[in-house]
Amino acid sequence: MKILQINNHHYKHGGAEIVYLNTIDLLRNQGHIVITLSRKKEAVFSNEQYEYFIPYSNSLKDRFYSSKANELIKKIIINEKPDIAHIHNIIGGITFSILPVLRDHRIPVVATLHDYKLLCPSCNFIDGNVQICEKCKVGKYYNCTINRCSSTGYFRSFLWSCENYLRDSLFPFNQLIDKYIFVSKFSKNKHLEFYPDLLSKSNQIYNFTTNLKLNINRGKYFLYYGRLSREKGLLTLLNAFKELPELNLKIVGNGNLMSSLEMNKTPNIELVSFKSGKELHDIIQNSSFVIVPSECFENNPMAIVESFALGKPVIGANLGGIPEVIENKKTGFLFKSTDWKSLVEIVKESSQLSLEKYVELSNQAFNFASEKFSPEIYYDQLMKIYNEVLH
Repeated sequence: MKILQINNHHYKHGGAEIVYLNTIDLLRNQGHIVITLSRKKEAVFSNEQYEYFIPYSNSLKDRFYSSKANELIKKIIINEKPDIAHIHNIIGGITFSILPVLRDHRIPVVATLHDYKLLCPSCNFIDGNVQICEKCKVGKYYNCTINRCSSTGYFRSFLWSCENYLRDSLFPFNQLIDKYIFVSKFSKNKHLEFYPDLLSKSNQIYNFTTNLKLNINRGKYFLYYGRLSREKGLLTLLNAFKELPELNLKIVGNGNLMSSLEMNKTPNIELVSFKSGKELHDIIQNSSFVIVPSECFENNPMAIVESFALGKPVIGANLGGIPEVIENKKTGFLFKSTDWKSLVEIVKESSQLSLEKYVELSNQAFNFASEKFSPEIYYDQLMKIYNEVLH
């Protein structure tokens, strides 16, 4: 099968990109020809035959409609003749401008929805006060501007509102996308709550990882790794560990909260810049628990997927798709999102576990990953969806 994979970034920008890149490798390893359409960036190092890139653009027009992507998709269709197109995060970069072209050439489109951008202009249901908000439900996107949902102010919030209005009017996704893949049951249900007519097109597959390797090691520190941004619950995390001076926390990542974290951290908190590959693997492996303190509707966080795959239990906020994959006191612990006191109690409880109980948690986390996050399971489910739209 010849498959066109499409995403705004062709490097490990976030969890969506990890899934996109892993999917490309998985399909190629299974003997499929994979063509990719993405955007050029210095972080992209590729000379493979089947990869196409457009330049990054800061133009406002290009956020709504990318003429370069539109031209390139036509070239790809003529040159490569893909059987199917699989889109990931393309809003604001590649844009939905490519979808009518794919439809006109009768190439079926599968979309993995890694966030909530189709429903919410800010993509994560967080307003300007960093509170969960669903006021834009079913096209009321002006609320994004009213509530100043962008952390940069009204102009960007207004831009987001306009972007959603234009996209819905010019590129009605329910007509241009043949199948949807939701990475959590929560995400699927939330989209169907807004658009119940998508039910017949909807599928759910958890993210996967190729690094399944159990090596039980109760480390000396708790760990957060990922983007350092306002919706990730990092200030709640800091407040909790200020009350736990005898316990160590390591925060790994980059983002706009870095300077604020630097100013407010206590001696038991260590900040480490972005890590990947073996470096990150070792940091996870040497931790005691990974913490996912999100204050937004997460779907299927790669931090949980990757941690479970190494047998590392996770402490997570009881919000969004997180409770689907963390079974309280079996694969980790759940606490009340935004409540630092609740987190303090859970961290204390987890730090006082016997070694026997910790080993039990680790084994159960790894078993969950083996059953839900393996590449074999992902591949089988993905091919079923591809074959459905092809036939």
